[in-house]
Amino acid sequence: MSDPPRVVDFAQARVNLIADALDRLTEQVKATNLRFLSLYEELGQFKAEVRDRFDRIDKRQDVLERGIRDAHSEVILLANQILNAQQAANRALFQLADIREEPARGSGEPETGDE
Repeated sequence: MSDPPRVVDFAQARVNLIADALDRLTEQVKATNLRFLSLYEELGQFKAEVRDRFDRIDKRQDVLERGIRDAHSEVILLANQILNAQQAANRALFQLADIREEPARGSGEPETGDE
């Protein structure tokens, strides 16, 4: 017994609708996949830009830290030179005081400064 043409036409129409729906879904999946790949590529570029910026920041930070260390070393060196100069000045003052007191000790009289 053969199926009536009307049932076959209805079944064929259903199959065609399902096939069309699958075609549309396939196209949507392809479009979604392309969009995903595009976003993934964009994300990769963004990550590369962020890495580049962090690399530049790290390099700049290294330069600044070296500059700070150099400046700190110079400050320590200058402070040491100031201390050495203060010590030399104190020694010179003590030597000057000793020189002024020596003639007075030798004569037994205090030095008046009139000479």
